Amino acid sequence: MTSLAVLALVCFGVAASLVAPRVRTEPVPCTRLEAASSPRGDPESLPVIAVPGHVRDLGGAVPGDFRFERELGAFRVRYAMSAEEPRWGVGHATLTGARACDAHDLGVEVPTPSSDLRLRQAPGDVYVLTAAAAPASLGLPFRAVPGAHLVWTGLRPAALATGALLTLAGALLVVWIVRRRATRLAAWVEGVVGPSGTVVSANGGAALFARGPSLPPGTPILHAPPRSASPYRSARAEVDFVAGARANLDAWEATWRARGLGLLVVSMVGSAAAAAVALSS
Repeated sequence: MTSLAVLALVCFGVAASLVAPRVRTEPVPCTRLEAASSPRGDPESLPVIAVPGHVRDLGGAVPGDFRFERELGAFRVRYAMSAEEPRWGVGHATLTGARACDAHDLGVEVPTPSSDLRLRQAPGDVYVLTAAAAPASLGLPFRAVPGAHLVWTGLRPAALATGALLTLAGALLVVWIVRRRATRLAAWVEGVVGPSGTVVSANGGAALFARGPSLPPGTPILHAPPRSASPYRSARAEVDFVAGARANLDAWEATWRARGLGLLVVSMVGSAAAAAVALSS
């Protein structure tokens, strides 16, 4: 089992050396919308480059609400308005690009008939959003500027490596507990619970005062040997014991050793999977 544990540690070390350099943040290009200065002249004179297109219903949870998204050239208008709002006819919306840096880029007020929206082009890469039915929205200038947001890469192999590490830690803990208990009970003696809180050794001799849980007389146990300097039937002669015969405790040890071995194998498989995913990414 020791050699298998060492092999599992080596497998995890190799996987960690491959996974660690791949866990990092990388910038992903996106578009950020920001307000721009109003262009000179009448916005209505600017050329129209897009009109509202496909509508995608966002399914308002409250009956009577208007929630939908509408294409507007390279941008999208996410529209939301409640029937209870006093300003009927003008709704709140967010204007976003196809590859937006944020979920809600630029807040605008748009008319209830969203088909009145017009996207116009002004000099200097400035866009102007106009709407005939909503004077408050007329001449809304904005600019699409390149941006970037950070995303984590290498998380999948890192998750596999973390699982392998936790499994390895659990396996080593099981192995340590089993070995420690086996070492502790190796010199203990079989016996049975006697009357009045005593234990009787299978090797014979006088009853010993027991220090452990209360068990019915006749229950098979393993007990620690008494100290040679302590006389029998003395408070100083109390011995520790655990319930179960030697065969039961050996079976427990074999079961948990097998489980520990299984966890070591699972850890090695997880380490191999993490290394494979890291190399393929």
